[in-house]
Amino acid sequence: MLKGTLIEMEPGKYGFECISHNMTKPEQVRHIWRIDDVTQARGNLAWANVLEAVGKEATLRESRVDVYCGHGAYITGFVSSKADIVEITPVPKPPVRAHVQVRWHHDGYRGYWQKYLKSKGWVQA
Repeated sequence: MLKGTLIEMEPGKYGFECISHNMTKPEQVRHIWRIDDVTQARGNLAWANVLEAVGKEATLRESRVDVYCGHGAYITGFVSSKADIVEITPVPKPPVRAHVQVRWHHDGYRGYWQKYLKSKGWVQA
């Protein structure tokens, strides 16, 4: 299961965006899948609105994207197995004082820069 965001790619076309970090290199990887068929499910009080769901957290499981819109309303769509757009951008080193060691660290969920402090050891930069 992947967690990401529902985005509007162009008017009337939506996608699922998942941003992750490379484990070994300071790179941010952005995957975008185009959602082929968007269906709106009625909740307890109202219908789900796709435009209101843009920017909300979405989940991708077995080619199915689900977005919870509140009050039991869901938006569901289906994607292909391969991402349509993959963008890799480098994560720049943070500004630190001279002679301070800096390294890229990945904790299993996200990657970030760390700096070494003599008093505390490795901390997030």
